[in-house]
Amino acid sequence: MTLGRLPSISTQHACVNRFGEPLTGLRMQALLMLALLLVLGGCATRPINPPITQADPSTGYRLDVRQAPVKNKDNLVILAFSGGGTRAAAFSYGVLEFLRRTQIVGPKGNTGSLLDEVDVITGVSGGSFTALAYGLYGDNLFDDYEQRFLKRNVQGEIIARALSPAYWGKLGSTGWGRSELAAQLYDEILFNDATFGDLDRGSGPLILASATDISTGARFVFNQRTFDVICSDLNAVSLSRAAAASSGGALVDHDHELWRDLQVHRTCLGKALPRFRPAATGRTGDTIAPGRASVRRQRSSALSSPRRRRRVR
Repeated sequence: MTLGRLPSISTQHACVNRFGEPLTGLRMQALLMLALLLVLGGCATRPINPPITQADPSTGYRLDVRQAPVKNKDNLVILAFSGGGTRAAAFSYGVLEFLRRTQIVGPKGNTGSLLDEVDVITGVSGGSFTALAYGLYGDNLFDDYEQRFLKRNVQGEIIARALSPAYWGKLGSTGWGRSELAAQLYDEILFNDATFGDLDRGSGPLILASATDISTGARFVFNQRTFDVICSDLNAVSLSRAAAASSGGALVDHDHELWRDLQVHRTCLGKALPRFRPAATGRTGDTIAPGRASVRRQRSSALSSPRRRRRVR
């Protein structure tokens, strides 16, 4: 008796989906690529800022240090840029342009632009982008800031990345989130991986980007004085991360991690810090000053306590 030939099995139909339909080689590759992206994205982590062992008021990115070489400084000129998205960034850019075109004559006959007299620029949200970018590039900012940032659909690009499968793995990770997604884009289009160390080495005005803890209303300022409180080095913080925190309220994401770090590095100021619940939260910084919302809650709690009500009566 002769045996018949066994039927051949096509590898193309070796795998089927849940509907019993065969998966083609192209579809298999797409699924494998998606699975690989998810695995790699799950390993994504947020940057951890290096700690400091001792706070030194004579070093770091702070006003006192930057004003020390200045002699016969009669005036302190500060610009404050508010938030409001791209419109705020454009308005603050227009202010810088006007100050740059405005020429003045000093008491000793020296001439220069009014922008050269600016010592400090503070910014929040949209205003922080212009402030940080000017601190980094100086007058070179006026060459291409409009094309690189102001006339670009930055918000649309962030949304497109959030919807792209290439970023789903990272976004699904506990060590990476929307702030990191935005900061990555800001580095690519504007800041080029620059840090506060680059600002510290420069000669421009002091740039103070501010963020807010939306859970308490506390203000968080990116300067070394603030970072001394948590024994952390501001110079290692990227400008893109500060801009992302300022524009997106990113300081509420990692409260427990910050509180742990604060308790571990409590004595870098040379004395033990009081045990308190941090008013602002974030991976790379904090401030001990309570926000207005926090103060209001404390007062309300005190007035509502039975002991307090008895005193009021």
